Amino acid sequence: MQTHVASESDLDTLLTLNRDYIRSVQTSDVRRFDAIIHARTTYTLPDGGVGSGRYTDVWARRRSGWVAVSAHVTRC
Repeated sequence: MQTHVASESDLDTLLTLNRDYIRSVQTSDVRRFDAIIHARTTYTLPDGGVGSGRYTDVWARRRSGWVAVSAHVTRC
């Protein structure tokens, strides 16, 4: 596997872009979540074949109990 080493000018450009991005953020909302589930799943496709994927669910405890606040699914 070939590894690319960034030049100083590449790094300077990335740092500048990052500073510009951070300055452009008007508001931010960062929260600590209580439970993250990451798992692999298999399922049956309409043609009878087998599909697989990975998913991530983020749960937070609220007064009413646990609620899902985010989910992401990727087919493998």
